[in-house]
Amino acid sequence: MGVTAHVLRPSEFYGGGVGVNVGVNVGVNVGVNVGVNVGVNVGVNVGVNVGVKLTETEKRVITTLMGDGNLTTKDLAASISVDPRTIERGLKKLRENKLIERVGSDKSGEWRVGRHDYL
Repeated sequence: MGVTAHVLRPSEFYGGGVGVNVGVNVGVNVGVNVGVNVGVNVGVNVGVNVGVKLTETEKRVITTLMGDGNLTTKDLAASISVDPRTIERGLKKLRENKLIERVGSDKSGEWRVGRHDYL
């Protein structure tokens, strides 16, 4: 049994059918909007609502990439004075939380920083 949408006529706003129609419309709109908005809002709100906890090194990686997205792992490690493996773990976490993304190939691509209001 599916839910069907019902468009309210002006006379129904004041009649006894308002409660029924509101319930139907809410059900339809919630079902449609939840699917669309959940994917968008999860990515946007990860840092705000879930609370991505960044280490100082991860914050420095983001700040450094904001200045030059073409840096390699070795370049980042040298500029921040940490081991390249530390950079790799930080990049993985930042990517998983959708705070940075790699555009292009591993060899010739670049890093792009998304939101950075969590710094």
